[in-house]
Amino acid sequence: MKAIRKLLPDEPSLSESTSSDGDGVHVVMVQVNVFECGGIALGAYLSRKIIDSPTCVTLLKAWSAAARGSAREVTPSFIAPSLFLQSELIKAILFKMSFVWRS
Repeated sequence: MKAIRKLLPDEPSLSESTSSDGDGVHVVMVQVNVFECGGIALGAYLSRKIIDSPTCVTLLKAWSAAARGSAREVTPSFIAPSLFLQSELIKAILFKMSFVWRS
């Protein structure tokens, strides 16, 4: 675990900086690790307030493609609704609830 910890940036503080440098809250912290063999590992802390898991994965894929010099464009996938289908019963219940909340 200690070896993995060395690949991550210093643990971020969730409270605003009280120092005079005005850094504020760090919402993204990235550490690039270059190994003697030429390999690279990225370690990152990302605030869930600004980025969710699928967005993070897309960001890392786009970043690695750009670093490789790939001409392929990395785009997000919007297929979740087709993977997690809602039943007609759930849709009907939510539709009825929306009228209750409005009144």
